[in-house]
Amino acid sequence: MPELIYGRIPNHDEYSLLEKETARKQKQSLDCTTWGEYVQLANLDWDTFIDEWSESLRRIAGGEVSPDTPIDLREIKGQHNIGDLIRDPRVVACEILPTEIDYSEDPVLAEHLHIEGGSPGPNVSVVTATVAEAFERLETVLHRKGHDEFSINQDETLVRDAYDL
Repeated sequence: MPELIYGRIPNHDEYSLLEKETARKQKQSLDCTTWGEYVQLANLDWDTFIDEWSESLRRIAGGEVSPDTPIDLREIKGQHNIGDLIRDPRVVACEILPTEIDYSEDPVLAEHLHIEGGSPGPNVSVVTATVAEAFERLETVLHRKGHDEFSINQDETLVRDAYDL
């Protein structure tokens, strides 16, 4: 069952929609203190990780790293691809929303909900709203269209903590 949450990301005026489990994982990644913890959270094998990311690791860490090498993900997230091994919960939320629904048919969603693709360029696909009530309405519209599996709840704390950069 897709569990979506919304809230305001620090330094953003609009509300953002996130996939809850991915948001928890992103928050956990920010709390990692070693490269080993981060690699494990990303569900990667250490040797495979080193093989695939050795060049980036040398640039970031200035040399070889071990699982015990300290990391501060806040310093590299969004700056280096290696800092984004945990998927962005906004992108996951955008990807799981049904695409066959014309959300603009609902006047509240047409006015307040924005679904934006991230390509081309470094932008990410996001679903934002100018008012929190738009996400409550989105859940109603999804259920009306036969997508009862979705739940959307406000969670300002997790949204803030997942993007506490």
